[in-house]
Amino acid sequence: ASAHGDPRALARLACALILGMRQGEALGLRWAAVDLEAQTIDVAWALTRGTDGEPTLVPPKSASSRRIIPLPDALVPILRVYADRPEDPVWVFPGSQGGPERNAKRDWQAWRAALADAGVPAVPLHGARASAASLLRDMGCSERMIADILGHREVRITQQAYLRTTDAQRRAALQSAALELLAVD
Repeated sequence: ASAHGDPRALARLACALILGMRQGEALGLRWAAVDLEAQTIDVAWALTRGTDGEPTLVPPKSASSRRIIPLPDALVPILRVYADRPEDPVWVFPGSQGGPERNAKRDWQAWRAALADAGVPAVPLHGARASAASLLRDMGCSERMIADILGHREVRITQQAYLRTTDAQRRAALQSAALELLAVD
């Protein structure tokens, strides 16, 4: 990861790419919702801009978006390093002046910078959710499990909006089908 020297950036990238958290969910994440001993994150709030333009905590997008995400073992030390030196005692990903992030554009810019540093094509920050879904599918997770991790009530949403196949996957599937159908006994 290109953010290896910056604990905040690495933690933020992990929340996007591994956990598939929405931007508002990550920016609304408070340290009280992160339990490194139980290895969970309680996604109970999302940060949005209120009608007055001020940052406002709201419940996540839907009832199924309110979820407890188990933290993989590899992510715990990343968050622990960052938790040991937080920028803010309340907010996991605070704004530049502390407190809740007032400008989501700052988060998008950090995302684009991390992609550029890693030498990978720029994709929207929300695209990290699709990357997380695809990685989980490639690892053999069921579509129901992926939907639960992403906070989708219906698997159909996950299938239609987040799961895409690659040329390599289609080629492998067609190779297997051809071998099966054309096998000569």
